Amino acid sequence: MNHTGTTPADPAGPGARVERPWRRRWKRVETWLSEDPPPQDPAPAESDLRAAAFLALAMTLVIVLTGSPTRMPAVTPLIALVGLIVPGMARNRWFWLVLFGFFVVSPIARPWLQLDNHNWLQVYWLAAIALSRWAVHPDATLRLAARLLVGFAFLFATLWKLISPEFATGAFFDFTVSTDRRLGDVAATFGLQDEGLTGSNQRLITAWRRPLEQPLPEAFVVSPAIAAITPFLAWATIFLEGAVAVTFLAPLRERWRWLRDAAVLAFVATTYPLAPVTGFGLLILSMAVIVSEQPRRRRTVLYVAAFVFVSLTSERDTVLEFLRPWFATEG
Repeated sequence: MNHTGTTPADPAGPGARVERPWRRRWKRVETWLSEDPPPQDPAPAESDLRAAAFLALAMTLVIVLTGSPTRMPAVTPLIALVGLIVPGMARNRWFWLVLFGFFVVSPIARPWLQLDNHNWLQVYWLAAIALSRWAVHPDATLRLAARLLVGFAFLFATLWKLISPEFATGAFFDFTVSTDRRLGDVAATFGLQDEGLTGSNQRLITAWRRPLEQPLPEAFVVSPAIAAITPFLAWATIFLEGAVAVTFLAPLRERWRWLRDAAVLAFVATTYPLAPVTGFGLLILSMAVIVSEQPRRRRTVLYVAAFVFVSLTSERDTVLEFLRPWFATEG
């Protein structure tokens, strides 16, 4: 009471809402999760880049959720799931640092030298994401990192093919189609080789690897129909991969930047129905989408459709089984 004997009025008013301690703590959590908030009244170009970055991050989290490397800690997909469902988490720097840590701190649990190429590229991409979140302009930094990763990955792949005589002549495809079930099934489906040829060649190679077995090179069989088209397949691959490398590394003017989308989508559409290495295809798309400067809606439709298409190539055996009677020929 004051000296007049009256009770001072509540400055907030009788109907004011009292803020509880737990509310203040939750606000601090929300602020932490939204560490990279959208700018006030962003410019159209900045808003478009932010949308492309979010799509790239979401696609990356889907890859981690559905296809983590062998013997990755079981908690890793759960972390990716948290990033997909908790608002603001996909843009949080600490989240990506933790996720990246799970990919590099468990070399004892998995032999690093036995990882596939796309697993190494996935580690580089996660490192780029984690580091870009600490940059002054995180989305622009991630776009540059994605463009360089895709460009140099395809540049080195193209150079290796050009300096390898066995690839440029088609001998690599002769051997691979004749021994790899993924390509051999496609060739057999379209009547380009006998269905049992791949299996017999695989058994022959297994015999060659036995210490006391004498190699019989004359017994290795390559279908004449396959040998006739493998030089074309080799140079088509060199051209497509070289086109991706050049368009992503070259400082293209704005009106020519659509070539990046055309090159990478053409590569995906022609490669993964034949060799369904879905991990690499999905990873390339998650990086290429932030580089794309297509209008937002068109970019989303193109890359989400391509993402789903590559994912479905893992179920291509059903399609091949349906097509086989239409193209079957006598051995």
